[in-house]
Amino acid sequence: MSKTDDTFWRQFGVILGLLVLFGFVVAFIARSIAGDAFDQQTNNPSAVAARIAPAGSVRVGDPGEVVAAAPVAVSAITTAPAVSEGEKIYSGVCQACHIAGVAGAPKLDDAAAWAPRIALGEDALVASVVNGKGAMPPMGGNPALTEPQVRAAVAYIISKTSGADTQGADAPKAAAASAAVQAAEAAAAVTSAAGETADKARAVAAETVESAKEIASDVADKAKEMAAAVTGAQQSPAAPAATPSTAAPSTAAPDTAAAAGKPGDQVYNSACIACHITGVANAPKLDDKAAWEPRAATGVSALVQSVLKGKGAMPPKGGAMALTDADIENGVRYMLEKAGVSAPD
Repeated sequence: MSKTDDTFWRQFGVILGLLVLFGFVVAFIARSIAGDAFDQQTNNPSAVAARIAPAGSVRVGDPGEVVAAAPVAVSAITTAPAVSEGEKIYSGVCQACHIAGVAGAPKLDDAAAWAPRIALGEDALVASVVNGKGAMPPMGGNPALTEPQVRAAVAYIISKTSGADTQGADAPKAAAASAAVQAAEAAAAVTSAAGETADKARAVAAETVESAKEIASDVADKAKEMAAAVTGAQQSPAAPAATPSTAAPSTAAPDTAAAAGKPGDQVYNSACIACHITGVANAPKLDDKAAWEPRAATGVSALVQSVLKGKGAMPPKGGAMALTDADIENGVRYMLEKAGVSAPD
């Protein structure tokens, strides 16, 4: 066997092996998706309860006697969310001031500062946030919040500060029954979604297998053509060697669309609004052009660095540590634009 034949068969074997491996990976993924959906549907609490429910009942006594139906026991199904609504609201609105104690705001872990406030009761704390108090604007600076969301954030802060149970020692029975009904409805929705997911997974697996077959067929055809070409080349030694392709590398312009960060208005509303809407701790208000002009003169880069490192009462990244550098720059440019000033990069 010539060196050319040996090279060809090695390459063909590698391609065929990759196709086989690709098929196994696709089958494994499809099996994993369908298997999880089957387990969710099979082990769902509502489905289990339906399977083990009694098919009938036996009563001994006077046939004419009317007996009230036995009450159906409803088991409350409790699920612990990964992140509570109160924690989300605290992270997005409250921590900008309460993580560093801006303008006298009590820090989250300062139990001594929170003790007299907690003593006033949860309702009083919620009213303070809704109406505003001291340097804190109404709704903590986010007017889009509702009172239930504010209450959830207050309960989260109290629980993190003192571990107090703000809901009372005994939960009402009506609330437990409502939670059970909601959990049953959610379980039914999950079961339906699991069935749809399994059907889609089977369809994707079938399409992938067909695509793999077509690719394998194309590879086999190419292999036959290459084998015929090699055989022809061996039988005609006088034929000139094929000139390798010298096509110039592609000069197509690369895709310059960079992945956009969060829009500046979203960054402002989630991290900056709490202080810049009312000028807390001498923070320049969004519409105060005179206050923004000397800051804009230092340039966008200098303002971004001030936010990243923190300045004065403003903690690093404005207290929103999850923001990226691009998010910070978007927020700075948004505030400069709203203030009506321009700044060099």
